[in-house]
Amino acid sequence: GWNCKRVLDHGAARVHGIDIAESMLNQAKENFDDPRLTFDLQDIHEPMEGSYDLIIGRAVLHHVDYQQVLRQLYDNNLNPGGKMFFIEPMAEGLLTKLYWKLSPHLHTPDERPFYATDIRWLEQSFPGFELIPFGYLSFPVAIASALVMPQPSNIFTRMADRIDQKLARLRWLGPRFHTGIFCITKPAS
Repeated sequence: GWNCKRVLDHGAARVHGIDIAESMLNQAKENFDDPRLTFDLQDIHEPMEGSYDLIIGRAVLHHVDYQQVLRQLYDNNLNPGGKMFFIEPMAEGLLTKLYWKLSPHLHTPDERPFYATDIRWLEQSFPGFELIPFGYLSFPVAIASALVMPQPSNIFTRMADRIDQKLARLRWLGPRFHTGIFCITKPAS
């Protein structure tokens, strides 16, 4: 429910949070008592009720049949002029490859990060698609600087962030970043 609360704090009139885990929904309901928030048990593969101006997900798509889910949300739930944002792990960076290979015990069997071929499918399927990658240098620099610097925001991580912003302009490099924000805009009419 934390992300739902953040969206409210940024001006949403109402927020509808869904999850497949009843325990997570119960926790959200306990932590957030706001009439503008509703929470429901929902398998994202199943058709959903309602239409929305904004659909947000964090680390959701790499657990599901993302093509089916995105197509369904776009066609059936996203209002004209609406936007979808999903924050997902990318697959093709060296450190990311090592992370996935060396830590299989940290992943569920259904997890699969996004490859360049997945990004091409998104671009072809949704004309309003944009990838905003992050964590190319800042991901390894944050790990290294944590060993010697007491603050996560330090001169090294700030410099890495600035360089990442410049590197993100190179479209071919996008899938090699650690993480990507998938932005899909539906035309207004």
